[in-house]
Amino acid sequence: MSTKLGFDRLAKYYSMLEYIVFGNLLLRSRFALFSELKDLKHALIVGGGNGRLLKKLLEYFPDLKIDCLEQSPKMIEIASSRLSISELKQVSFIELDIFEFSTNNLYDCIFSPFFLDCFAEPGVNKIIAELGLYLKKDGYWYDVDFYLPKSGFALARAKLYLKLLYLFFNFASSLKTKQLVNTELIFIKNNYHLVKSKTFSKQLLRTCIYKK
Repeated sequence: MSTKLGFDRLAKYYSMLEYIVFGNLLLRSRFALFSELKDLKHALIVGGGNGRLLKKLLEYFPDLKIDCLEQSPKMIEIASSRLSISELKQVSFIELDIFEFSTNNLYDCIFSPFFLDCFAEPGVNKIIAELGLYLKKDGYWYDVDFYLPKSGFALARAKLYLKLLYLFFNFASSLKTKQLVNTELIFIKNNYHLVKSKTFSKQLLRTCIYKK
């Protein structure tokens, strides 16, 4: 089974599973730093999932135009159902694998909500390097993901959580990735600097805004 079909199978239950494990923490982390974003007119969401970030963005930035890249048709179907008729006019859903994506658009912000953790280091390198070509000068990259604290109990706890999560998604969605990549180092290598960050759940979750 492909990863695409695996996420199709999970789509209907994804929100419920997320809440059972993390309560509303993943939701809070997705929206945590919206107030730091200014003058957004056109944004790209990669790994749009079931549309909760998408819906909140349109509520927070009512004039925003959004391209939403998601390879699972079931996830797109659920995301679409969250939106009003007027909101749907502001969104272009793109059903495509990230490595097949190209566009003539330039974006004010790229959002990657719990997306980069699905890839090994070569994939993350490629995504950050190539998507950066579609980001306007002084544009934002808004990344939300799991995070490995530096040491102590928080690190041990995060490793346990991540091991169990990867085991589940390796089985349920045929995800091939086995461990979390240090995305901050890859952003820095690609000439981004961290503007703002916020952590949740003893640093297990981290919301970051980067700029070039």
